[in-house]
Amino acid sequence: MLHNLFRATVFAASIMSVGGVYFAAPAYAEMVFNRGNSADPESLDPHKTSTVYEANILRDLFEGLVM
Repeated sequence: MLHNLFRATVFAASIMSVGGVYFAAPAYAEMVFNRGNSADPESLDPHKTSTVYEANILRDLFEGLVM
């Protein structure tokens, strides 16, 4: 009797653990950053930019790379 109860408990626990992994949410959700800019950039190459609009976009792009 005790052996059957143990087997049933192990079976139920394994089913619940597999179901929890199967229906789990993804670890990272997609993140989108929408930034309003007053003009379209002519280039995103740091050596070819000449306007403040492009500099603002590049500063935001490279901000995550600097600690």
